[in-house]
Amino acid sequence: MSKKIILGLVSGLAAGVAITLILKHRSEIKYSDDGIYDPDQELDSASKYLSTAKKKAEDLVSSARERSGVLLDEANEILKNAKERVKSFDEDKISGKIEKLNSIKDKIDEKIEKKIEKLNEKLSGDKNPE
Repeated sequence: MSKKIILGLVSGLAAGVAITLILKHRSEIKYSDDGIYDPDQELDSASKYLSTAKKKAEDLVSSARERSGVLLDEANEILKNAKERVKSFDEDKISGKIEKLNSIKDKIDEKIEKKIEKLNEKLSGDKNPE
């Protein structure tokens, strides 16, 4: 995957988590033990949630990187195997045709040798009229 896609996924995830946390905490106003609103508690809670969200986003990104590396390795292996199969197929096909051509050549050579022998016999027969 390209870096832009990964960056977009991480940004979208972070924004979604942040908005969810903000909306969730909006309804949960924190009060101290004496019943007075304490913004520090609210900030601490939001900070914890954001830290958790950041950790999850980082885990997601590292997992996506690992998975993309594995997928690339698998794709390279498949491509390598396909190339080897095509190469071996072509070699088998070519070697089969070469063998066939060699057998035809041998048959032609045999016929030529027979014709030469017959011509030599005729020529030698013509020279020795008995």
